[in-house]
Amino acid sequence: MDRTILAKFAFWGLLTAVLLALLLGARSAPPALGAAAAACTEGATDGGFESEGQGWIQQVSPALPAGATLITSFYPYSGKLGADLAGRVNANDRLSQQVTLPANATSISLSFWWASVTQETASSTAFDHLRVALYQPDGVTVIATLLTAHNATSEDWLWNFSNLDLGQYAGQTVLLRFTATNDATNPTEFFVDDVSIQSCAAEPASTATATATRTITPTVTPTAKLTATPTPTQGIPPSRQPSFLPLLLHGKQ
Repeated sequence: MDRTILAKFAFWGLLTAVLLALLLGARSAPPALGAAAAACTEGATDGGFESEGQGWIQQVSPALPAGATLITSFYPYSGKLGADLAGRVNANDRLSQQVTLPANATSISLSFWWASVTQETASSTAFDHLRVALYQPDGVTVIATLLTAHNATSEDWLWNFSNLDLGQYAGQTVLLRFTATNDATNPTEFFVDDVSIQSCAAEPASTATATATRTITPTVTPTAKLTATPTPTQGIPPSRQPSFLPLLLHGKQ
């Protein structure tokens, strides 16, 4: 056999063995320590009002018709029920709930949807208001006013989403209150739904345990040297010499 052909076979055989050993013995990186995940809890009770306002304190003025409440099916954002405030001249309606904001929370957010429809004709003057505020548990002392909307804030019937940061109040027990007020003419009706208080705290990071990984060191075993014996016959013409394609290895490391 031609010496060149033998050399090619020996070279590619050796290369294939080395590549296979490297692939089989490849070491994967040790698992990284798990990142701290945030565990969140819901702080509002019946925020969607589907339980007819369970957990909410309703205060209305002037009085509603007998049997009526601030929780209705008239115009909810989702589900079957939502809060319907004011919509009457000289109205002063309050929807309140006491919540405790966890002291260990890394983030606390209040979110809700609100909408309005008004009979006011002035396009920019505020006559009727919706206020969202935090009070001390006594319901008298205001801690912070979080949002103020009025008859000219939004288009009629358009639902608006609010997401407010309560992180600075962590560790406190507060009264969350939605207050809707109207003046003596042209009332505005305010709608609230899907109230949520999300308190999130970081969980301890998971600890990865080191696992020994076997490393395979490729070993090349010497093979017997092939010795070509010259013969008087003419060598194989180049056009008939066997072609050799290297072994292609596909894999994901």
